Amino acid sequence: METPLESCIEREFKTCSYTRSLQSNQQGAKRRHPNKGRRWVAKRYWSPGETRSWVFVDRSSDLGSEIGEVKLFHMSDFPIRRHAKVKADYNPFDPDHDAYGERRRMHGMKMDSGHNRRMLKLLARQKGACHVCHEAITNDTGWHVHHVVPRSCGGSDSLDNCVLLHPVCHSAIHHRKSET
Repeated sequence: METPLESCIEREFKTCSYTRSLQSNQQGAKRRHPNKGRRWVAKRYWSPGETRSWVFVDRSSDLGSEIGEVKLFHMSDFPIRRHAKVKADYNPFDPDHDAYGERRRMHGMKMDSGHNRRMLKLLARQKGACHVCHEAITNDTGWHVHHVVPRSCGGSDSLDNCVLLHPVCHSAIHHRKSET
């Protein structure tokens, strides 16, 4: 569902893309080729795009033949991502804040494609099973990343220090540690 704020921001991105990018590119192209007509300049520097009617491109021969065209990105091509504020008293090195830090990391991992590749590597290494109960990990069951050596005790985020667990198995491990 689109909120009024998101639609306002999207409108602003589109306006910025047009006013700053398109107009300055038109002026620059005309300045670079003062003796050429508008149609020649448009044919040289713009081409129809997938999402917009015209996209600024560079077809320079000095870019190399394997690249071909280089298209200019527009601000409106990037999705708007909301970022959650961090609690003021959060300390990643405090064992009492491990659960909060884990929730923040899991939310960030679901949004980031780089972390998705990392999850797939962990899942492949564990053959799709939870490290504790050896049952299958699916989207329905959910998963948590467990650090074998906790980050609050100097553990790293490397794949060698991480395992995927079901949320219930993960909380059981931390519950057992807190009892001892």
